[in-house]
Amino acid sequence: MNSNLIFFDIDGTILSHRTFTISDSTRAAIKQAQAKGNLAFLNTGRTLAEMGDDILEVGFDGGVYGCGTCIVYHGDVLYHVTISTDMIPALQQDLRNCKIEAILEGSSAIYYDKEYTNPVARQIKYDHMNRHDFTVGTW
Repeated sequence: MNSNLIFFDIDGTILSHRTFTISDSTRAAIKQAQAKGNLAFLNTGRTLAEMGDDILEVGFDGGVYGCGTCIVYHGDVLYHVTISTDMIPALQQDLRNCKIEAILEGSSAIYYDKEYTNPVARQIKYDHMNRHDFTVGTW
């Protein structure tokens, strides 16, 4: 039997923008595909820090996270790339100098500039603090 790799996006694909949930029919379809010998993977811009239990409990075989910065297969991290800690001070200064209110995402936390004034950046910080069980840090 041939198996296929099936990749699923999260936001707006398996996760409803209206309810922020994965429907029972979507869960069943993923399980049915796996029962036929196919492998189901997440493929998302989200980092592992942003994977809530509601998503992980679907039982995916693995995922490509953080726009390709982390690849997991059956719980094993096959690939993971990070920013060197030596780069962080210069990156922070460049972001401030260019007035870019970026949110840096890691595998176990997100980081934002404590001087942010942009309401969208503040809302992202608030949403992450209230929807996910992971660290929200500042620089």
